[in-house]
Amino acid sequence: MKGQNLRFAILANGQRKYIAAALSFDLDVQVDTEESSNKDVTGGYKTYETGLIGWSGSGQANYVNDEGDTEAMQADDMFMQVGKRVSVTFDMTTGEKNRDNQTGKYHGYAIITSWKVSAQNGSKVNYDFSFQGSGPLETYSTEH
Repeated sequence: MKGQNLRFAILANGQRKYIAAALSFDLDVQVDTEESSNKDVTGGYKTYETGLIGWSGSGQANYVNDEGDTEAMQADDMFMQVGKRVSVTFDMTTGEKNRDNQTGKYHGYAIITSWKVSAQNGSKVNYDFSFQGSGPLETYSTEH
């Protein structure tokens, strides 16, 4: 599987929109651990229990605003999501012909926490964004 097969979408105005001109995404799921060692544990080893689960991530895309492409999340559309709790979907497809494959898809709610525009002299303008998951990240179903 190649990087172009990982996509990120936001539900906006009742329509699931994938990020236009996407360059990269990352999704990070973390599990807190809490030490549960006590005086009765022998052998000098600490023990731990599972704590809370969280998830977050980020992405980068070319800065594009194509008025004719109403099905994709454009740069200005993404800017309008900053600070909002939005429905998000990640999917890993096996190529153009399998874009509707229901495996490798995850859904949850996230808050878009940052949006940054940058460019180097002579290169394309890009924007970066980050998000913080709020609640569970679940495998995708047709209910979403």
